[in-house]
Amino acid sequence: MTVRDTSKDSLAINARKAITAACQNRIRNYLFDGGNQWRTRRQISEATGIATATVSGLVCPMVAVGVLEEGSQKQLCPVSKRRAYVVRVATRQGDLF
Repeated sequence: MTVRDTSKDSLAINARKAITAACQNRIRNYLFDGGNQWRTRRQISEATGIATATVSGLVCPMVAVGVLEEGSQKQLCPVSKRRAYVVRVATRQGDLF
């Protein structure tokens, strides 16, 4: 592996991290700007334009570190018409905005 190859790899890794951070910010801002109401992952996807699977993959670590909190019961999703778990910005995080 050459210096050129490792530089390209590093650039790709940093680009992925930047995209992930930007998408997580969009999710958090959407939830908070919407009055921090409980939302399903599908609602977040529809509102932000981020694919549902990507939203789910981004929300899980955000819940794990306490940026978001997940509801304890499923609620009816107005988009999919199915019951799904909902999330919102964690109460202590909302105080920071």
